[in-house]
Amino acid sequence: MVVREITSEEMFHQVLMMSYGTPVIAIFKASWCGACNSIIPYFHDLSNQFNGFLFLEIDVNKVQVLFDSFGIGLYPTFILFKGGYKRSEFNGADPSRLQAEIENLNNY
Repeated sequence: MVVREITSEEMFHQVLMMSYGTPVIAIFKASWCGACNSIIPYFHDLSNQFNGFLFLEIDVNKVQVLFDSFGIGLYPTFILFKGGYKRSEFNGADPSRLQAEIENLNNY
């Protein structure tokens, strides 16, 4: 599966609306963030492992308004959506927590 890069607020809302029945995992990151850069390869690997899930990558330098609207100040922050609603949020480059949160998303 491909990780989709979000480049505008409109694109984010459109993708979220169109993926109503699909679980969505979004990483909010900064290109200069060392922790973000360390977890990105694992995030991409998970996108191949979890078929039927949609993985989104959002960079603060490209879509600051989304960071503001979600109140994100720490990088990386992961937000997981299902049914169009936010189900989980956490920050930090913790691969085991990321995988556990994705697996738990099926419980919603």
